[in-house]
Formats: sequence, structure tokens, C-alpha cells
Amino acid sequence: MPDLLRNQLQTTLGAGYTVLRELGGGGMSRVFVARDEALGRDVVVKVLAPELAEGLSADRFAREIRLAAGLQEPHIVPVLTAGVTINGLPYFTMPYVRGESLRARLTHGTVPVAEAIAILHDVARALAYAHRQGIVHRDIKPENVLLNEGTAVVADFGIAKALQASRTQAPDGSAVLAATLTQRGISVGTPAYMAPEQVAGDAGTDHRADLYAWGVVAYELLAGAHPFADKTSPQQLMAAHCTEIPVLLGIRRADVPPDLTQLVARCLAKDPDARPQTAREVLTALDRIGVATTAGRGAARPVVAARRRPAALAGIGVVVAVGLAAAVVGVQALRSREAATAVPSSDRSIAVLPFENLGDSADAYFADGVTDAVRGKLGELPGIRVIARASSNQYRASTKTPQEIGAELGVQYVLTATVRWHKGSAGGVSRVQVRPELITVRDAASKWQEPFDAALTDVFQVQADIASRVAGALDVALVDSVKRVLSGAPTANLAAYDAYLKGRAVTQGGNDPANLRRAMALHAQAVALDPAFALAWVSLASVRSALYLNSTPTPELAREARAAAERAEALAPGRADGANALGAYYHSVEKDPKRAFAVYETALRSAPNDVGLLASAAENEQALGRWKDALQHAQRARALDPRSMGTALRLTEILLYLRRYREATAAADTARVLAPANLNTMLRRAMISLGQGDLAGARAVLQAAPATVERMALFAYIATNDDLYWVLDDAAQQQVLALPPSRFDDDRGQWGLVRAQIYHARDDAGRSRVYADSARQAFETQLRAAPADAQLQVFRGLALAYLGRKAEAVGAGERAAQLLPVSRDAVIGAYVQHQQARIFLLVGEPDKALDVLEGLLAMPYYLSPGWLRIDPTFASLRGDPRFERLVAGQ
Repeated sequence: MPDLLRNQLQTTLGAGYTVLRELGGGGMSRVFVARDEALGRDVVVKVLAPELAEGLSADRFAREIRLAAGLQEPHIVPVLTAGVTINGLPYFTMPYVRGESLRARLTHGTVPVAEAIAILHDVARALAYAHRQGIVHRDIKPENVLLNEGTAVVADFGIAKALQASRTQAPDGSAVLAATLTQRGISVGTPAYMAPEQVAGDAGTDHRADLYAWGVVAYELLAGAHPFADKTSPQQLMAAHCTEIPVLLGIRRADVPPDLTQLVARCLAKDPDARPQTAREVLTALDRIGVATTAGRGAARPVVAARRRPAALAGIGVVVAVGLAAAVVGVQALRSREAATAVPSSDRSIAVLPFENLGDSADAYFADGVTDAVRGKLGELPGIRVIARASSNQYRASTKTPQEIGAELGVQYVLTATVRWHKGSAGGVSRVQVRPELITVRDAASKWQEPFDAALTDVFQVQADIASRVAGALDVALVDSVKRVLSGAPTANLAAYDAYLKGRAVTQGGNDPANLRRAMALHAQAVALDPAFALAWVSLASVRSALYLNSTPTPELAREARAAAERAEALAPGRADGANALGAYYHSVEKDPKRAFAVYETALRSAPNDVGLLASAAENEQALGRWKDALQHAQRARALDPRSMGTALRLTEILLYLRRYREATAAADTARVLAPANLNTMLRRAMISLGQGDLAGARAVLQAAPATVERMALFAYIATNDDLYWVLDDAAQQQVLALPPSRFDDDRGQWGLVRAQIYHARDDAGRSRVYADSARQAFETQLRAAPADAQLQVFRGLALAYLGRKAEAVGAGERAAQLLPVSRDAVIGAYVQHQQARIFLLVGEPDKALDVLEGLLAMPYYLSPGWLRIDPTFASLRGDPRFERLVAGQ
């Protein structure tokens, strides 16, 4: 039977083309392959469906197509010609791409992560270019992504816009309805890939709709299934895009990098403002993910921070802030301002111990979330002192009695509870059971207990009721303002709350970049589900700031951290949690301790006993050189949170820098008892021994590490932080030299520099230079993204010094000191000067090195006369009269 449309198309095209065959098509068009006789090439001809042609201005359609025809980018299939068939159907032609569509590729089985990233990168490049030209695709989907010899190209650019722009009015003057066409997947998007704003018909839909569709394609490519694969109709799909959040990609497929999981989750945000704002942002993120995936595939999970810091504790305040943010739900101004000068008395003092999870072990994070919420609400009650989270959590699964625990914490009451989460079957109601008990420490008597059994949707009311009942048992009168605080819920979205709790649980694992990225993805999911969820924004901001500090810094991550911090502050103005988020950004990203401290100082006026604020204030007072004030704030935080490893370490660091070794040792030993496997505690305690000139004592600390500590992780951490490779014995150094870059968060700058200095110490100049050059190249790449980063500058200077490039090395060191002088940051600025002294020694300028060292010994810093005596870095200075006076303490 003759094909009427094909014959009409052949007649329209004339003798210059021969229509060879039909490829198929869909609701939007029928697709043919034709031979361009003049050029001897095949082209694709798409003829629009009659439904689209109805009410379409052919001239306007052709004008719009000409705009798309101007796109010239290797990953875009260009439009060659456009016209109208003899029967009035618009058509356009494109080059014929040999290969297969992404849709066909998906039918062949699982796509390797590296291959998927390459495909997604090509699509993002096409979008970035087109968007710069003002052209939005509006119909990104696997059918429009074509694969040819390892390269992906995007077809049909500008077609959806041309269709929309060329609609005419119906005879009655109303717009031609798009709904009928949308159901066929042929208007301004395909239902399976339409952004929520497209579904809603928002006239302000822009290029960010393409990024949403990119996210859907990325999810489908990596997970092997559409994020809403259970939806069976276009209407269900469009509703899901507007209301449902898919399961995190990393949960669907374990080998997807956490950064990629987080990027896809951001692209799938319902609110366009929560997505990456440009395709260039997506490209930048993919570049970083692609390098990490290639370098780290098959390697062990990295456990060390990617950047050296003058103190291994740097960033601890961020984790403290993240952990404490969940405990603050009400308005901090309700607390007594008079408490600013002293730790509250023990009258009506209480410790909320970790609630015991009686359900599935995977639900432990939920029980922790209930614990923190109840602790936070109790903390809002006037006249009650609540022991902070870190101290209470030391008694998780403890065999000690509540009476013993209460005595150790110096409280009158202990609150315990069991939690069981009964998850309903499909369509069923989930319930939460909490059985709290308030125990009097003096006589171990039960003062109050009451079981709670409620639907999961009422979990926030259960938390409020427990706090209210405890207040009643302690004879605390609740005024209306306090009642309102207690009844407040952090979010109305339980899925957002669940993602937030999971993210908080991840952050408890530490500040290593892999952990932070997993937490970041979960918090990003939480704010996508509820853009008004203040605590989730606080945690997201804090985690992003910590990741910026502890991994390779990028402008994109800095922007994201600031956006989240400002959002947190806007949602929680004047509250400790919002202040912690904003202060962490100023401290970790902008390296502006003065501005960070101003935020904390303001918040402390209304929340004088907030441990997170006190610890963060102390950290920034150190940077500002206000050591007396820093010590007072750290001691106060320690008194309020006596069993917190974080506050113990903050106090340890300050005392170490002040060279008060006896007190520092006591604080460090406390931290080690509280967290014996924590790498920071071991490093800090070893540095105290080094400050006293006791290398054997420092090595003994490392040798006494618990068996649960992976030795490779410990050795890499020591070699990276504060340049202490020389504290490791020969065997440990050999093992560090065998570590791949993945153990350094795939930062080849730090990996190369560690190897360069170890080989240099072993008099292997050839290998030292090889790895120094690798480090130099890596740092120069990083500096292109963060040119004002003083630490990167001085690290580059060190690498150049090991290469013997004196002028460049000294110049890089001087540039670093200008970027971050001691007057601006007394901690990192001093560390930069320390590295300058190393540069001067490596390039043969001992007098200049001594000038720097004299200044460092005259200020609070961890270098000391005893340290200089044993550090082989300064061995070349031995015998110099000036150096000998320094090591003699003169």
C-alpha cells in the first residue's frame, strides 16, 4: 500500500533528495532518511504530526528554526533546512548520525559509571553552549541523545521552542490547548522528562527545565530505570514530577559516586532555584566527579582530608555545629541572658541519654533523631540545664547505671527511652512507639514514665509531649511562649525529616570528604522536599563549608555553601543554628574569622550557653589572635559539655599553641578516652610530645592506637597533616609511599607533595623531583579555580622549592603570606609562614628562614624550641648561632 506522506515528502524535496526509508517516530513526528544527492550524504527528515501542524504558523515556525540552525557545537545535531510539505506539514532536516540512541543503549544492560559520566558530560556541554545562545531545548530525553563512536550528541534543539512560539489562536480567539498534545508527549516536553514548572505551564519556564530533564536522564542512565518508573500514565508522571522525590541514586546503585548522587538530586529539585543555575555548573561538577571516578575506582575509601591544615582540628567546629543544629528548634532568645558569665547551677539539671532503638538496626538514626529533638526542646525550657549532646552520647549502649552516669555528668536527672518504628506495609500507616523514663540520680527512683504510641505523622507531637511531661515532673511552669516553642515542628514533610536525620547520622562518622559528600546528598534531598526546612539548610550549609575546607576547593562549592548558609540564616534569623551555618561559611570558605566571630558573638548574646557557638567563637578568636578570650570560651564549652571529644580537642589545641603542655596533655588525654579511635585525638596528643622535644613519646602515641584504627589511614593522616611524615618510622613511611592518590581524596597535589618530601628526606632527589612536579601541576590546576587560596599558593611554593626553582618558590610563598597574613588569621597565617621557612631552607636562604622562625616562636603556635631540636626539617640549621639560641629558648 503506497505511503501517502512519504510520497508527498518526496515531491516536496524534489530531485535533490531521495527518500530512502522511514526510521519511525513518535507523537511528535515521523522520521525518514533521505539521500542528499548533491553532497552524497544521508540526512534525517522529520515531518511534524498533523496534530502539531493544526493551528501552527508555518512561517513563524521556520523563523524559529533558523535560530536553532545557528547552533554550531560538536555535541549538537544541527538543523540544516526547514520547510512545509505540499500538504502543509512543517518539516526540518538534520545530519544522519550513525550509531544508536541513548534509549537503545539503555536496552543493552547496565551502563558503567565512567561511560555514563562521559555521555552526561557531552549532553551538558551541548546544553551549556545552547543556553549561552539563548536557546532552550525543552525536550531532553534518551530518544534525543544519539551515540556515535563514544560521543553523545543532542538532537531537536529549538524544536520545542519553535512549536510553542508559532502557535496561533483558535477560531474563538482562545489559545490552542496544549494539554491534548502534552498527553501524547509532543508539546513543549515529554511527560516523563518534564520539569514541574513545565507541567504547571509556568510562563517563566527557562533553561533550568533542561537541567531537570538532564537529571531525569542521568538517573535513568545510572539506575537503569526512570525515577518514577512505577507511574503508568502521562498524568501520573506529571504529578510525580511535581510532588514526589525519587529514591537517592546512590541507594539504587552503590557504585555511583556520592558527588554524582548529590548533583543528580540537585537537578531534580522541584524548585528551579534549588537546582544548579547553569549547565556550566553541571559541567564543572562532572569534571571533578569524572577525575575522582577514574583515579579512585577500586581503591579503598579515602579517610584523610585532602588539604593540609596547621591544625588537624580545623573544621571540627563545623561538625559540632551540624550535630548541635538538630537540638535547637525554638527561639534562643527565650534563654536567660544572665547565664552568660557562669555555667548554670545543677538545679533541675538533666542528661538525655541516647534512646535505645528496638527496631531494625538500620533505623538507629531515627531513634537518634528523636533523642536530639527531645533534648533540644528540653533545652528551651527556662530553669533547666541540659547536658549537651556530645557528652550524653558517650553513654550509648553503656553498661553503667543511670545513677552512675548522672553522677559522672553532675546532673540530678537522667532521661532514657526506647524507640520502635513500626513501618506500615504498602499503603499502611507507620507508627512510632516511645517509652521514656525520667530517673532521679540521687536514689535511682523513677520520677516519671509514660508510653507513647502514635502514627509517624505525629512524631513531632510525641517529642513535644515528652518534653512537656518532663517539665511537669520537674515542676517547671510553661508559659504560652514556651509552649509554642515546644509544639513547633521543624518540617511538615516526613520524607524530608527522614533524609535530614540520615544525613546527620552520616556526619557523625567524621569530616573526611567521602562522608561529607554522602551527608551533603541527603541534606540536599531534604531541602528539595521541603525548601523551608531550616535545620536541613543549616546542616547542608555546614557540610558544604566543611567539604570546601577538607577537600579541593572550587568556586562552585563556595557558591553553594554561601547560598545554603544565607538560606539557613533567612529561615532562622537570630538563632544559634542559623548563626552556626553562616559563621562556618565565613570561617571555612571565605577564611574571614573576623566576620565569622561577629556572627557568633551576636548569637551568643541570646544563647550564651550554646556549646556549638562557644566552640566556634573560640576557634575564630584563635584566628584573630585573641588567645585569652579563646581559652575562656573553650573552657566554658568544656564545662557545659564535659564529655565532648570536640570541645576537649578545641581546648587541647588552644593550650598546645600557648605551649601550656601539662594542661594540654590533660585535655588531650580526656579526648582520647572519649574517642580513642579518632585520628585527631592521636595527632594532637603526639604534637604535644613533639612540642616538648619528645619524639619517642609522639611515636608511642601512634603505636598505642587501638586495633580498630586502620594503620594505613593513620599513617596517611599523620603524613598529610602538619607535615609530620618524619614522626613515622621507616616502615610506616614505606607504607605511605605505597598508598595511591585515592587515600588522599584523589588530591594528586597532596599525594605528590607527601611523596616528594619523604623521598627528599631519604636523599632520593630524582624521585623527589618527579613527585614534586606532579604536585606542582596539581596545585596550579587547583589555583586556577581558587587563586586566592593561601594554602594552595604555599603548597605550590614548596613543590617548586623541591624542584629547585628558587625565584618561583619564594614568590609563591610571599604571595601566600600576602593573601593570609598573621594579622588576618593567627592560625593559618602562622602555618603559611612555617611553610615559608621550609621554602627558604630548601632554596638555600637560611637567614630568611631564621627570621621567620624567630617570629613564630614569639607568638602562640605549635612550633617550640623543643620541636625545633627534633624536627629534621631544620637539621641544616644546627650549629648556626641564631638557631642554637632559638632551641635553647633564648
